[in-house]
Amino acid sequence: MFQDGILAQAVDEVAAAGVAYFSSAGNQPGSQAYDSAIRLVPASATAGSNCDFSNVDPALYKGGFHNFASGAAQDIAQTIHIDGSGIISFQWNEPYDALPTLGKVLQRGSGRLTTAKPTKTFPFAGTAGQQIGITADAAPASSNPLADVSITLTGPNGDEIRFQDSTTLPETLIAFLPVTGTYQIQIGGGPGGATGDFIYDVREASGTQVESDFNLLFFGMDGKFLGYVGDNNRATNRPIEIAQVSPLPHTSEVQMVIARANTPAKRTPVADRLRYVWFGGAQPQEFVDYTTPSTFGHSCAVGANGVAAYAFYPPFLPQTFTSSGPVTIYFDKSGSRLPEPDLRLKPDMAAMDGADTTFFGADAPQDPKGRPNFFGTSAAAPHAGGIAALMLQAAGGRGSLAPTAVRQTLQSSAFSHDLDPNHAGGVAQNSRSSV
Repeated sequence: MFQDGILAQAVDEVAAAGVAYFSSAGNQPGSQAYDSAIRLVPASATAGSNCDFSNVDPALYKGGFHNFASGAAQDIAQTIHIDGSGIISFQWNEPYDALPTLGKVLQRGSGRLTTAKPTKTFPFAGTAGQQIGITADAAPASSNPLADVSITLTGPNGDEIRFQDSTTLPETLIAFLPVTGTYQIQIGGGPGGATGDFIYDVREASGTQVESDFNLLFFGMDGKFLGYVGDNNRATNRPIEIAQVSPLPHTSEVQMVIARANTPAKRTPVADRLRYVWFGGAQPQEFVDYTTPSTFGHSCAVGANGVAAYAFYPPFLPQTFTSSGPVTIYFDKSGSRLPEPDLRLKPDMAAMDGADTTFFGADAPQDPKGRPNFFGTSAAAPHAGGIAALMLQAAGGRGSLAPTAVRQTLQSSAFSHDLDPNHAGGVAQNSRSSV
C-alpha cells in the first residue's frame, strides 16, 4: 500500500517498453477502508472501551494502542460488521521486503535434493535480536545444479518464522530472530520439487528493516476476547497483517483493536501512518470516511492505467463499490524512504461496466436485453483497454502511440472536472439563459 511491489515494478517495465497497461482499480469503496496517522496511547489506556484484556497476552499490546478517535477523545476499538466473512489487509508505512546489507558469513554449506529426499535441513544457532540473511542458490560447479530453490526458517519452538520462494535464483530470506536458540533452515526445490545440487550461506544483515510489530485484536460487543492476528513482523520483515475473519454464531459485529507489540528504538525512523482495506462482507461501523483511499497494488504503478467503473445506464455515475484514491508512496523499490512521499492521482480513469455476457448468473434490471451482466472494475478495465487498442489501430498499429499518449488522450476525452470528490458543477441551459 505504501510501496511499489514486484507486480507494480513489472508494470513499469512493461510501460517503459511501450505497452499501455490497464488494470482494475478494485471493488472496495472508501467505506471499507481506513487510513490514518498513527495515534498511539499507552498499553494501560483502555478508556472508552469495554474490551476485557484479562485473557490477552500483554506481549501483544505492550507497545500501546492506536486511538481511532481524533482530538482529545479516546477510543481504541472500532466496531466492524461482518456478514458471512471478511478478509482484512492491514499495513503501515515501513519498507516491504527490503533487503538489508549482508555482511559477515556466519554459516555456509551445500547439499543435494533428490526425489527420495526433496528437502534438506541445517541447524543454526541464533541469538535474540539478531538479523540474518539466508541465501540459497544452485551449486555453480555442479553438473546437476538445482533449478529452483525455496527456504524455510523454523524457530526453536518449531514455529515457522518465514518462508521464501519468489521462483527465482538465488533466493534470499531476511529474518529478525525473536529468541535465542537453535533454528532450522530447510532448503527445498520450490513448488515443482526440483532436484539437484545447491549451496547456501547465512550472513549478518544490517540496515533497512521493519521496526514496528502491529497486531489486530478482536473482541465481542460484550468485551470478551475472541482472538488476534499477529505475525512477528520484525521476524518476517514485512509490515502487513492479513486474515480472514468470520462472525460469531449469534452476532455479526465485533470490536477490532490495533495494538503494537513493541516500542521501536528512537534512533530509527518508524511507521507514522497505517491503512487497511476489508474485502468481502465486512464493513466498519464507525470512524468511516467515504473518501478514504482504498485502491492499492499494481494498478497504482506509475506506468499503469488504474480503471474505476461507472454504470452503463443514466446518470452514468461511478459505481458505489469502485475503489477510490489517491495513493501515497513512501518508499522506492529498494525500500529506501523517499525524500517526500509520492502522491499519485489514482485511479487514472473510469470505464463502463455491466456489459452483457452469456455466462454470468443475473441480469441487471436496468438492462432490457435479458442477458447476464458483468459488473466491477475487472469489467471496466478491459473496456478501457479495448478503446486503447482501437486507438492504436487507427494510429498505425503497435508502437504507434506511447503509453503516456494513450492515457492522456483517454483522460482528455472525458468531460472536464477537477477530481474533487466533494464538489461537482455543471451548466443548465435553455434557449434564453444558462445557470
